[in-house]
Order: sequence, then structure tokens, then C-alpha cells
Amino acid sequence: MKKYSWKRLRHLCVLPVFAVALLTGLRGLDYGSHFDEHVLFSGAKQMLNSGLFLPRWYGYPTFTFYVALLPSLKYVASYRDELDANNVLQLGESYREGLPKHTLQTAPTLFHVLSTHVDSHEYLLNARAIALTISLLSIFWVYLAVWNWRKSWGESLLAASLLGFSWEMAYHARWFVPDSMMMQFAALMLMLLSYAHTRPNPRFWLKCAAAAAGLACGTKYTGAILLVPLIVSLLSYLKTWRLLFHKKHIAFLSTGILIGGTIGFFLGLEHRDQYLAVITGCMFGALLAIILRRKLLKNISQAFNSDLQNNSEPTFQLGYQLCFAAQVFFYFALAFIISTPASVLEPAKFIDFLVWQRGSYSYAGINAYAVLGQLDHLHRMIIYLAAAFFSKYAVIAIFFFVMSLIGIYCLRKEKTTLMILTFVVVMYVGYISNFQLMYVRNLQVLFPFLAILAAIGCGQIQKNIVRYLDRKAIMPAIRYKYMWPGLLSILILINGIWISQAAESIHKYNTDPELFRNQQVAGLKQFIEAHPNRSFFFSNGMKSTLAEYGYPEYRQVPVLSASDAYAVFYSLETLASHMPKSNRFSFYHIIPPGPYEVNLDYYSTWGGGGNRIVIAPFPEILSEAGSIFRTTVKLDNASIESIANLNLPKGVLQRLNSLINQEFESESELFTAVTDEIGLDNAKKFWRVIWTFAKFSPKTD
Repeated sequence: MKKYSWKRLRHLCVLPVFAVALLTGLRGLDYGSHFDEHVLFSGAKQMLNSGLFLPRWYGYPTFTFYVALLPSLKYVASYRDELDANNVLQLGESYREGLPKHTLQTAPTLFHVLSTHVDSHEYLLNARAIALTISLLSIFWVYLAVWNWRKSWGESLLAASLLGFSWEMAYHARWFVPDSMMMQFAALMLMLLSYAHTRPNPRFWLKCAAAAAGLACGTKYTGAILLVPLIVSLLSYLKTWRLLFHKKHIAFLSTGILIGGTIGFFLGLEHRDQYLAVITGCMFGALLAIILRRKLLKNISQAFNSDLQNNSEPTFQLGYQLCFAAQVFFYFALAFIISTPASVLEPAKFIDFLVWQRGSYSYAGINAYAVLGQLDHLHRMIIYLAAAFFSKYAVIAIFFFVMSLIGIYCLRKEKTTLMILTFVVVMYVGYISNFQLMYVRNLQVLFPFLAILAAIGCGQIQKNIVRYLDRKAIMPAIRYKYMWPGLLSILILINGIWISQAAESIHKYNTDPELFRNQQVAGLKQFIEAHPNRSFFFSNGMKSTLAEYGYPEYRQVPVLSASDAYAVFYSLETLASHMPKSNRFSFYHIIPPGPYEVNLDYYSTWGGGGNRIVIAPFPEILSEAGSIFRTTVKLDNASIESIANLNLPKGVLQRLNSLINQEFESESELFTAVTDEIGLDNAKKFWRVIWTFAKFSPKTD
């Protein structure tokens, strides 16, 4: 009886994982501003003001806008009893008089009253708390998915812990943006697919999974990638390949086209007409399949017929397969339309925003998140997934990434599960790499897939090593039985401690900013004294702070050895007139105690509410944000060439040539000189481009 009770009660161990993730998330919820939140809350306010629950902005689907409305329910009860009071009615009337023309003046007064709260700080924190809770539900879904597939309590708890205690997951889940909520629906879909493969009545579970995938797509458009595992599960249930084998030439031809297209995709990397390489690969694959099919199909047919004799499961007829597939896709479409009704109610506007969203990622322009090309994008994404995704500490992150690769190998005999968990990762990374901008939050949807694979890999390592030690009699297997889980527990605990410290740093910064600033400066002093062989170049703001606190003049780097120096600066200092580049692994070092709202390596333009002391390689920071140091500025030949690549008018470029290699003491001096050459209107219009490519040099005196 006790053993049976433990088998049931042990599943409650996932609750502390959820509780810790939720509490640390709430602790760090007041992190300042986010650069995308204003769009979502503006849409929510628009819906309340108009009485028409369409945000009229569809860069994101509508689900997140609906979540943004939920905090207003808190105020409904308080206003319900007072709705007839004169002061509330007057507030509604006065507010309606100032509404923009495109809103409905006849919208309920209560909606207008509620909209006055949307801009409040309390409303913002409530919305973030709701989004955080929704996102963290993925912990339960991943746990149940692994349990259904593997029946291993340890693997289930490990997968949930990897998700709940990941640094990347922790700070992204606090944001009020669609990515983490979409990831939660991806995890929900995986859980439902696991039920479809292990429970009676898979038809019901497949329809539910389709609805979850539709909600994911209604949260962010890239959620459409979840159709891939859904289709794999559908084909597995319907035994479609068995029916297609009766048309074996078609099946063989399709395989050749798929393989050829995949090869063409990779051969066409970095080429502007990559789609032509894919088409050519498909054609060659089809041609090769036609040539080889006579030789190969005979052997395949014999193996298949043998498998059919050993398998008594029925094969569904084509009509049934098409009918059920239509039902599954109907549930997907229905969930998407319910979560994003604009796709039906405002189709033209909806499509315009879809095209705009794709275009905004396809053209980088001047952007801190731009990549150099598809190969560079792939390279940076792989580094992020391998060395940062699972943990703040690279060693731990790499360890679990390797475990996910081992997990792929372990599933080689479970082909359906393997395809469900891997096809999305490969196809999504390949798709995202086509864009010119890299925001790592777009990769959060992959977290449930990689966490499950890593947990499976760890579980398989445990089984294999225990068997090996027992067979070789190196040591009693029972002793090792707890060593590997103990190691994994320590790694997970380290992750949990870090996300707690990061959340606490945000809370402490908000509680006593002045005390926190003292600790920052003291931390900088300790860091400098602990690295006597390093040279540092202090920003103007950092010099003022050190002088204010009475610290001595630390050794500055000589100009001739600037390439070996480190820049010391405030994070907000660089954002005043510059955009330091992002997506550089282990590039920025934040002086303790932080605050640690985000991974600054991948969000270098993060403002938030806190100002961090940052150390980074001086040459790159000088190039990207040189005016924060004591420097001169100029335009050289490389500057003019870079400016020309952005298609500025030839007349403007010719006039700028006269300024080449002239040294200026400040931004204002350079702006004055540029204005004299190209006129005030052109100077204002093109100043961001000109300033971005200006060159800085440290002053020698």
C-alpha cells in the first residue's frame, strides 16, 4: 500500500518546481519597461475604448491582446456598484469627448472607465503576472508528456525542472509578449499528442492537440510550425504510409523529392535565390528516385509485406483518412480564428500586417540584432541553443544540450516520437535562419522539445551506466543508482539558485536604488583589483561615478594597446545615442549585484528600469558606442562606403566626401559640419545613418 501511495504522490514533486519558478518570476516582475509591451497595451486600450474587441494592429495575433484585457476584470466589481454614480458617469462622458474619431462613441461607459487603468503600473504588473502564470503551465504539460511517453518519473521531473529553472525561460516568461505563452501551447500540444499515442480514443486527443496548435498560432504566427508534429502524429495514427505503399512509386518519388529539397536548402545557404536550389534539389531527387526505384522497391516491398503479416492493426481507407484529417485541420483553424478573429473579420488588414511582419525581419537596416547572413544566423542560433539555452552557466547548458543529442539517438527505434520532437527543431531553425534579424525569444517555442530530449538522454545514460557497472562488477550498481540523479539534481539546483538571485537583484534595485548603486561601485572596485593584469577604459559616466564615490584613478589603457583593453560603462549610457550589437555569446559581463533582468549578451539594447555596470571588450564598444568615452569622431572612407550601401542620395554622399578624416570633438560638432555640407533637413533625415558609421578614436591627452 505504501509503495502504491508513493507511486501516486511522487507526481506532486512537480509542484515545488512550478512554485519556485512562479515565486521567482513574481519577485522579479517589476523590471521596468519592455520595448514591445506598449503595442499590446495600446491595442487593449483601443479595444476597450471602441467596444470592438479587435486591436486593429496585427503584427501579433490577437490572443495576447485578449490576455492584456484580463487585468481589467479586477476593476469591474469595484465599478459595478458605482456605475450609476454621477462622478463615474461624468468621468465616462468626459473621457468619450476626447476619444479619437475611429472609436465607437456608443461603447459602454464601463469600458471607457476600465481603459483609464490600462496605463497604470499596477495594471502592467497584473498583466505580467497573468502571462507568467500561463507560460509556466508548460512545466506541467512537459511533465505529463514525458510521463506518458516514457513512464519514468525521474525523466518527467527532470524535463519539468529544466524548463522551470532555465535562466532563459525565467526572464522571457516575465515579459508580456507572445513568445513564452506560445511555448506553453506548444508544450500543451506535446502533452496531448502523448495521450494520443498512449491512450484509447486517439481521435479525441488529436483533435485537442490540433486546437492547442491553433491557439499557439493565434498567439504568434510562427506557431504554425506546430502543424509539423501534428501531421506526423496524424499520419502515424492513420497508418498513411501503409496505404501509400500500394502506390509505392508515389511514396518513393515523394521521398526522393524531400531528400533532394533538403540537400538543396543547405547547398543554397547564403544565396539570394535559395529557393531555386531547393527546387533544383527536388527535381534531382525525383529523377534519382525514378532511376533507382526498380532496384530498391523490390527489397522494400518484401520487408514491408513481412511487416504487414506481423502486424494485425487495421489500415484505414483513403476516404476515412481524408475525412479525419479534414476534421483535425478544422479544429486547428477554428482555434486560430477564435483566438484571432481578425483573420476573418478584417482579412485585408490582417494580410497586410503578415506581409509587414515578414518584411520587418527580412530587412535589417541599422539594427542591433542584425546578422551578416544565413550562415551567420545559423551559427549564432546554434551557439545560443548549445551554450545558453538550458542555463546561465555555459558548462551546464552544453551538458544538457549534449544530453538532448543523446536523447535523439535513444529514440531511433521510436520513429514517431523521434519525428515529433526533432522535425520541429530542425525545420524551425532552418526557417528562422532566413531572416536578417535574430531575436532569441523567437526560439523559446523549442524549449519543450529540447527539454524532453535532454531528459530522455539523461535517463538513458542512467540505465546504460548502471548496467555497465553491474556487468563489469566495477562497483555495486545500487551505489551508482543515486550518483547520476544526484549530479543532475545539483545542476538543476544551481540553475534554481541563479534564477532566484537574478529575481532578487531586481527586487533589491527597486527597494533601495542608492544602496544598490553603492554595491555596484564596490563590486566594480573588487573586480578591478582582482584583475591587476587587465587594462580598463572608463566611460564618461563611469568616471564621474568613481570620482563621486572618492575612488582613486584606476589605470587607464594606453592608446597603443587599446585592442587588449576592456570598456567599463553603464548599460543605459550606450543607449542614449548608440545601438551596441547583440547576439554575442559571453561578450558582456555585468558587475554584481546586477540587476539581472535579461541576458545582456542577447539583448544589448535592453533598457528596463535598472542601470548596470558592464565590462566588455573595448575595441567593439569603441566602434559601436564611442561617444560615451573621451574620444574624437570622424568620417573615413569606410564610413562613406557603409553609408553608400544604404542607398543615400548620390548628392548627399558627394558632399559628405569633403568631411573625410576631419576630426571632431563631439557629436554636436560633427552634426554642425554635416549640416553645413548637406543642409539641415538632410542632416536630420540621415543623421542616424551617418552617426552609426562614424569612427571614434581615444584622445591621447
